[in-house]
Amino acid sequence: MGRKDSGFGVNRKNITFAKMKTTKANLTLNERYFDELLMQNGKVRRLQHADGFINLSQDSTPVEYFYYLKDHLGNVRATLRNNSLSGLTVMQANDYYPFGMSYTPRQTGPQTSAFNNKYKYNGKEEQEVPGGWLDYGFRMYDPALARWHVPDPMSEKYFSLSPHNYALNNPILFIDPDGRDVGLGNLYDKDDKDNYLYMTQILALELFALTKDGQTFLKDRAQEGFKFEAVFIKEASFEVDKAGSLSGDINANFEVTDLSDKAGGIGADGNTKTEITGEGKLNITYQLDKNLGDIKSPLKDPQNEYVMLNSINTVFHEVFIHGYFKEKNYKEGKYNGITGKVSPNGGYEHNNIDKTPYKGKAYPALSTFNKILNLGTTDEKIWYKYISH
Repeated sequence: MGRKDSGFGVNRKNITFAKMKTTKANLTLNERYFDELLMQNGKVRRLQHADGFINLSQDSTPVEYFYYLKDHLGNVRATLRNNSLSGLTVMQANDYYPFGMSYTPRQTGPQTSAFNNKYKYNGKEEQEVPGGWLDYGFRMYDPALARWHVPDPMSEKYFSLSPHNYALNNPILFIDPDGRDVGLGNLYDKDDKDNYLYMTQILALELFALTKDGQTFLKDRAQEGFKFEAVFIKEASFEVDKAGSLSGDINANFEVTDLSDKAGGIGADGNTKTEITGEGKLNITYQLDKNLGDIKSPLKDPQNEYVMLNSINTVFHEVFIHGYFKEKNYKEGKYNGITGKVSPNGGYEHNNIDKTPYKGKAYPALSTFNKILNLGTTDEKIWYKYISH
């Protein structure tokens, strides 16, 4: 797939495309992309990967390894080279305005034609033609204007905003990973060895999504085109082909944070934060404590019973107790005239659990997962230890 006349093409996995580029020295390069592999003028030149790129050997030029240092938004802040001749060298350092336009890159190392890093803001490739646009895959973004040049295919989610806006006009908090939708949450973050940081929390949400009640909850609040792509429980994956019945009024988000007393948290396994947006939508963030515990191997390890069932129950608890009351109040108009944070009311909500659907949904789910995962406890213990509070 390619765009023959535009001078650039979409950079999407498993899609091959080509582009013509003219360098400052008026040298025309015929570039072809095969996934992460780059060919220039018919020769294999570069292998791109998540943490940098490798310039492959050409004639007398040795193989060179380049590594990216990124910030929390995925912006490449520095590019380092490591080769057998000069060792580790900082080749480029980048600073950005909030919407992505870069200050003049600080080329700190020796500049050669072999070094030409164009992956910068959000880790996206900068296009020399038509003028510094960034290739997000589905759309091209102009950081000088802080706008896309084509409408957002998800624009019906955000009626109050221009379909050309970037990241809800808040690039410090949000990113737009592929030009279609806003990416929220850190649930699937990885460490520098490509391991998931929050395996217990991921499993809890994916098992929640595996249940009929959990999947219905997520679908009702999801927008058209939303994909839940589970990494551990593949059967929990789903895609929404029609906007959920509550998606126009309610945003549901999940994140992992440190809720411990030492970190200044509330000392709980979960928390529900609520606010009313400027557009009048109810925005609920379900927080899972980062200290829920680790899954032991083998699965029958006695510690797994508590860690697994408690983490799953935490999701049900936050969603079907605290989230339930927040949504109920919103629908009844109790938040009319409010903009910003909604005060928590956990005491009332805990004292009125029997008025929520929590027990009827959490108990059968935990009982089922105890049997499926062979955790070795009894339904009676599940009821008194996790459900009845």
